Amino acid sequence: MARVKNIVLILLLGSLISLYSCEGSADDLPDVEDCDNYFYEDCNTIQPIEADMTIHFSINTHIKQVAFEVYKGYVDENHLFFRDTTTNASVTYRMPVDEYWSVLAIYQRDGKTIKVIDGDKIRVHSKKVCDSTCWSVSNIDLEVELK
Repeated sequence: MARVKNIVLILLLGSLISLYSCEGSADDLPDVEDCDNYFYEDCNTIQPIEADMTIHFSINTHIKQVAFEVYKGYVDENHLFFRDTTTNASVTYRMPVDEYWSVLAIYQRDGKTIKVIDGDKIRVHSKKVCDSTCWSVSNIDLEVELK
């Protein structure tokens, strides 16, 4: 019976140590083993509030500009955030995080209107490192190019 108690005690102690260790599993956040000598140069301790959303368009000799609309949420939810027109193959905006963003590109080609939609969520990641929380954010690329 004493042997079972020792095994349970060892398992409990190992679980507690792993809960309070500095290591984590997020690829984009630091892994630290030595908290006494950690200088936080690879740790953003400020929670991000915005990130990059890059939109890619088909701009070529036949299509010189594209009108587009950016929606907070899905396009069919009709929460229009802004609309614009571009002559560039890609544009980047700083957008609020923890939101799903959609783009509706409106192409005019050969007298026809072609609509292309894409969307993604800007996600924030956090990880406890020693006595701080490190933050990272996933920028998004929205592809509204013609195939």
